[in-house]
Amino acid sequence: MKKNGLIIALTLIAAPAFANSEDRCRDFSDPAAAVAACTALIETKQASDSDIARAYLYREYAHGLEGNNDLALTDFQHSIDLNPQDASSYRYLGIAYRLLGEDQSAIDVINQSISLESDNADSYMHRGMAHFSLRQYERAADDFDSTLRLDDSKTQILPFRARSHLALGNYQLAISDFDQSLALDPSNTENLRFISGAYFHMGQFDNALRDINRFLQHHPDSLIGLVQRGRTHDAIGSYEKAFEDFEEILRRDPEIADAYYYRGLIYMRIDKNDLAVADFDEALQRKPLFANGHAGRASALNNLGRFEQALDSYNRAIELSPRTAILHNNRGLTYVKLKLFKQSIEDFTAAIRLNDKYTRAYSNRAAAYLSIGEYELALVDFDRALEIDPSEVKARQGRAIARKKLGKDPT
Repeated sequence: MKKNGLIIALTLIAAPAFANSEDRCRDFSDPAAAVAACTALIETKQASDSDIARAYLYREYAHGLEGNNDLALTDFQHSIDLNPQDASSYRYLGIAYRLLGEDQSAIDVINQSISLESDNADSYMHRGMAHFSLRQYERAADDFDSTLRLDDSKTQILPFRARSHLALGNYQLAISDFDQSLALDPSNTENLRFISGAYFHMGQFDNALRDINRFLQHHPDSLIGLVQRGRTHDAIGSYEKAFEDFEEILRRDPEIADAYYYRGLIYMRIDKNDLAVADFDEALQRKPLFANGHAGRASALNNLGRFEQALDSYNRAIELSPRTAILHNNRGLTYVKLKLFKQSIEDFTAAIRLNDKYTRAYSNRAAAYLSIGEYELALVDFDRALEIDPSEVKARQGRAIARKKLGKDPT
């Protein structure tokens, strides 16, 4: 059991009214002696159930110091059995589960603590951390909101609430929390990298570049920071600076797959598709299960007119990430180039099934229907694409063709 976390947990527990001779139960300088003292108290007939319950909690901690995690959890359970209406026992058991990495068990028992005591900020904080570890970000953010509502001094959770907002796409809320955390603790410069990431996702690339540069001033050896800055330079269109970042990464560590991948994307943008394929191959050699790497390779091969090879790469990408709509759409376009319209329609349909607001997939399926003479079906898809996005030029042009083929007014 993680010692530091349990020290924090135990300091929250009010000391029972033990006699001086029994204080050894909570003297953890000698864990074995503490276990023996607590055991003696538990077995005495003179202590109250409440004192015995507390003794189990203290013995649990001593067991944890000795590395006897199973015995520690058993003692927590004994404490609960003796005093099942004590919310703190459930809370500390939840903390113990969380420190052991058993986050769902932590959530289950902290739920019981909250049902008994609904206004304890620590319960929401620790449940929120368990949700965060399980990537249940919406629930984590809600629990962190409750924590700060009940106790606004618990600002140590701000970076975690911010990262929850970041994962949920609530970028402005994430930036606000990261800024507040940084103002409270200027040494926590890791926040700058996350702030930059939020701005990047918002399309505010100048702000993203400013903050990732600030981060790298504090962390010049950070490869992940250089990757992030390289991507930001790419997004701005500063390809030379992006190349410099990725080449610096590979100079420091030639095994960073992401550096090859993002450099490959830039090569595609400047129409150097052979070099792009070579970089994607390097990325996949180091990270074979990288779906985006296979997809990038497929795109570059398509640009080179090597459609059969592109199809193989898309097949692999979709095996690895079958619920990614854009992969089905893009493989469908490769089938179109091979004049395999039936297969392309199946892929566009799969993309629409995964994202029923995917305008391009409707337009692409409609175009495939046009190619095989299914004009009514094509018209339905073009109409649907324009319903979602009236500015879709390809759909408007295709719709006119379909209507003309059906003998209708093209407008």
